[in-house]
Amino acid sequence: MVKGTKATKERKRRTVAAGVALGASAHAIAKAAGCSKRHVETLAAEPETQLLVTEALRPHRDALKKLIPKALRVIERGLTARIQVSGADHRTQLLAARRLENYLKLAEGNPLETSGGRGRTGMVTWHEFTLMYQERMGHEESDASH
Repeated sequence: MVKGTKATKERKRRTVAAGVALGASAHAIAKAAGCSKRHVETLAAEPETQLLVTEALRPHRDALKKLIPKALRVIERGLTARIQVSGADHRTQLLAARRLENYLKLAEGNPLETSGGRGRTGMVTWHEFTLMYQERMGHEESDASH
């Protein structure tokens, strides 16, 4: 079996990094890079690719951090959502909050988990919602007491 050249691997690495930074699915990235989904996951986990993603998101770090309070409000609304139609698409909002979390991780150079579990585009579990909510409420209580 003939293996690809270094230049080919680096081209694929740049494609993978761009796809990860854009939040594309592993399947879409694999199609764009001309390789398998498994190879995309392997490349995405490599430090060289993580560095490319971090560098691509570096100029946006401050803007991402400014979105955190809004994402926390979305999560809180999701925790208190009623069955009745409220005019807000809570699932979409909560997915946006998860996407923000992922972008913040990537901008700080922390790799995303790409295998097993929900992956980077899945829903947040009820347990995760509860923990985030309790953490936020704990922070607000401690802020109020100071």
